[in-house]
Amino acid sequence: MLQLVGVWIALVTFVSIWWGHVGVRWVEAHSRVIWPPMVALGLAALTLNLYAPFAPNLAIGGACSVVGFTLFWDAVEVYRQQWRVIHGHAPAHPANPRHAAYLAAGLGRTDDPLKREPQGVPVDALHIAPLCNPCTGTPCLVCPRRKGNQKITRRQEAHAAIMSQVAQVAEVEQ
Repeated sequence: MLQLVGVWIALVTFVSIWWGHVGVRWVEAHSRVIWPPMVALGLAALTLNLYAPFAPNLAIGGACSVVGFTLFWDAVEVYRQQWRVIHGHAPAHPANPRHAAYLAAGLGRTDDPLKREPQGVPVDALHIAPLCNPCTGTPCLVCPRRKGNQKITRRQEAHAAIMSQVAQVAEVEQ
């Protein structure tokens, strides 16, 4: 007899991860406060994972478990997405008052860095760095201005060197 449980669970996994990627961006962009969706996702995850062992068959139990763990991770990602918006790694939604406050403070960006025209050359740090919001005043993990007199790592030194090259290129182009 042919067992299709694996195919069913693979399909559920694919769809739930896809919804998680799209849904987290949408939920974070449209939520004035992020904790209610995080709590709702966490409760849904807990409910599905508590139901999974008691499901009437393996396919339903497996699907509930996969979707439950995906929803748990989505709750975590809603919080992390907020920081991606602040650092300019994801677009801010100007109609959202929370995002409007970020933009007013000089944090974030409204253009989507994933929806850009091809540049015709491989994108390296020199080409992408001018879009790097942290180096225009927003401290982040790779910026040497991160936390006062904290020890600067090799990665931060390399980042600073790249940004000085970008500044030199920008001066030449002007």
